[in-house]
Amino acid sequence: MLGCSEKKDKSSKIKEEPKKSTIRNEVYISLNDFSEPLSLNVKNDKNQMKPDLITISNKTNSNDIIIPTDNIVEILIANKLYITKAQFKKGDSVFIAKKIITKNNQNIDYPFFNVKNVNLYELNFDYYVALNSPTRSSYVIHNINTKLNKRLRRFSIDEVIENTKKTADSLLKRNLITDEFYKKENFELLFFKKNMKIKNSLKTKQKNIELSLEKIDDIENITPNSNYINYLISKVKYDHFFNEGIRVKNSEVLKYLIINKPFEYNDKLEYLIYDNLLSNIYNLEKENLDKILKKLENDNQIKLVNKYKNIKTNENKDLELMKKLSSLKEKILEFNSNDNIQSAMSFDKMLEREKGKLVLIDYWASWCAPCRKEMPSLRKIKKEIDSTRFSVISISIDDKISLWKKAAKQEILTEKSFLLLDHKNSEIIKKYKITTIPRYMLFDKNGVLISDNVMKPSEEKFKDFILKSLNN
Repeated sequence: MLGCSEKKDKSSKIKEEPKKSTIRNEVYISLNDFSEPLSLNVKNDKNQMKPDLITISNKTNSNDIIIPTDNIVEILIANKLYITKAQFKKGDSVFIAKKIITKNNQNIDYPFFNVKNVNLYELNFDYYVALNSPTRSSYVIHNINTKLNKRLRRFSIDEVIENTKKTADSLLKRNLITDEFYKKENFELLFFKKNMKIKNSLKTKQKNIELSLEKIDDIENITPNSNYINYLISKVKYDHFFNEGIRVKNSEVLKYLIINKPFEYNDKLEYLIYDNLLSNIYNLEKENLDKILKKLENDNQIKLVNKYKNIKTNENKDLELMKKLSSLKEKILEFNSNDNIQSAMSFDKMLEREKGKLVLIDYWASWCAPCRKEMPSLRKIKKEIDSTRFSVISISIDDKISLWKKAAKQEILTEKSFLLLDHKNSEIIKKYKITTIPRYMLFDKNGVLISDNVMKPSEEKFKDFILKSLNN
């Protein structure tokens, strides 16, 4: 951490944006001056239920990534100290610099986004709020940290709201944000406060607040996850499920709404509320999804029904394909961008193809953050060592082909990339006693095992170990 501020003036300069005449169906993201790898939770599809985990690192040459998209990319960066979110449109080139925030005598590396022709104060509003208090997104983490460490100052909800309002007021007064952004932020802040009061009342079982329906005229820019939509759902829970409190299931709330229709005065609003609840049901109560979709179908909510049926169908296709492939005798599936062409082989055959080379095998998965944090270092090593003498084979233990292929493309693992089918019952896993990942194994040019547990690629001695093994 020493000397960071001196380095910052040099290294945080925004790199020149790639020049292209047409809008690309992608978002380019580059990390400027973070000393540690940065993990991004990414959604690049409007129907994507769970984010993909992508890690970029400034310690190596692999500090940037291209995310394909037809429209919008949403990213969320979270750790033990904060959560921050940002949204980018296709064609954007995003450069993430480091800003240091000092809290409780601790320096926190906070991401600061730079995008050409985008208002940086609006894009980084969370950062400006975080200078003086937790943000709305980070409040739950803040609560946990202050309970674990009594020496930390604990901010109340009202203090967070007051600081957020003051930050917006100050930026507007200096003409650094637009009136539109200011109004939107205050709108979200208003319903964040109302929603938190309801949640606290449900948690403490103290029914002591007055609630109104809070109708608004313009909902065109409202999203399913906005504080306003969450407030309306919380109000239903408060009014009709108070005894169940915070434990009430989203499926029960949605059933009530379908029958009683308190929001039928506005079709768009009703859609947003149902979409919010269905998303949670899909992720947390999948066993109730079909019954709920049937009720919605009977209620003529065809657009919503088709959306979630398609999401489920695509997931089932993946599961059915995995089930079909798991019956194959050969248990290692080779990467192919064409989903209709699947080539499987044995572990021994895979090694045989690399005969004459030193072979490093990397066991990983799309969901494994430590695995993906090592990817930039591994890519750097591959570039530096003669590919006619050294080969890296990546074997994923993902349960879904789609998640494996998507992550493999993001991590540039489209060559010598494999999926281990039915890994829970795999003889390879049993033979080499692989209980955790990442795991690295090294074989000599004749396919003989040198080490079944090599150090991580980010460790200083890793490259020396590989070079020494090459020369033996």
